Amino acid sequence: SEQQVKVPALSALWLEEQPFDFDPYTAHLHYALVVNEKVISEGCVLFVPPKHYAFVNPALTVRREGDELIVTASAFAKGVFIEGIDGDVILSDNSFDMERGEVRLQILSGNATEFAVTSVFDLMK
Repeated sequence: SEQQVKVPALSALWLEEQPFDFDPYTAHLHYALVVNEKVISEGCVLFVPPKHYAFVNPALTVRREGDELIVTASAFAKGVFIEGIDGDVILSDNSFDMERGEVRLQILSGNATEFAVTSVFDLMK
């Protein structure tokens, strides 16, 4: 479940301890810094080493729309990596974690039209 906490600038807030009942082998924590409804920074944390985490196949796909690549995942994906198959490409980010859904990346330079996308799930097979 999602919980939002607002903290005034240049201050700190101590939160009460919260009990959580979860399976550390299947749960992860996703966090984001949001300013004016725009995500400034985000990340995730696993509670066990990746080799023990029960990754689900995220069924990653990538497609190009103009000067953007859209990566789609059906489940949490750790260590998503994108590379051009038929040419060089420099992206706004080519190694990241993502939640289920879409991530849009800017193509900064390069002429690739076909792309390969992998994640930690692919390495664990």
